[in-house]
Amino acid sequence: MIETPATISVILPLYNGERFVEAAVRSILNQTVGCFQIIAVDDGGTEPTLALVEAMRGMIEAGRHRLDVVVQGCNSGIAAARNAGAAIAEGPYVSWLDQDDLWPAERTATLLQALEKSGAEVVRGRMRFTDLSPGVFRPWVRDTWFRGDHTGYVLGALLCHLDVLARIGPLDSALRSGHDDVDWFMRLRKAQVPVVDIDAVTVIRTIHEANQSGRSRNDELLAAVRNHVQRSRGTS
Repeated sequence: MIETPATISVILPLYNGERFVEAAVRSILNQTVGCFQIIAVDDGGTEPTLALVEAMRGMIEAGRHRLDVVVQGCNSGIAAARNAGAAIAEGPYVSWLDQDDLWPAERTATLLQALEKSGAEVVRGRMRFTDLSPGVFRPWVRDTWFRGDHTGYVLGALLCHLDVLARIGPLDSALRSGHDDVDWFMRLRKAQVPVVDIDAVTVIRTIHEANQSGRSRNDELLAAVRNHVQRSRGTS
């Protein structure tokens, strides 16, 4: 078991998340285990999202955590924001949290225990969806999302060692519509980094009218897959 607080860098991209961000930060502070370096990356939004996080600095520091801020000059996309946060992560562990998602209170304790027990370099939990507008039709939302829990193929579901980021490389900032994590997971697998999946929900994904997923482009997904195939063949 982890007997002393672990230092975990949490990369938190911000873009017009005024409605959600306070709850996201509180879900970090409500973890039962962990000493956190919260890295808030302002990606050039028009809402005062960063100001809301800054207003929580006293609460963050009172819990013996730390808030670091990165301000992007313009909106560069979530992958670029995540990369900017990763550049100042101190670790030894790293996690991600989107501004509109939440962590269950036992999330970090569960992942740290699994990481220590397994000897893996990445531990991935499961994700659960919650809908802020149930009954509202959105063509990109699938009913199956709300039927039980799902394998966490998103960065918000995992915990990894800091050095994994250097080995896998930055997220592809050209993938601006939400497929940067797909590409990263494929590179993680190609590099044969030990990953352990656990049967515990480690992120709650909030579905709403402004989700990044609603703006995802199939051509970017195909580009991510094509890049993976080319890397596998040694052609790029």
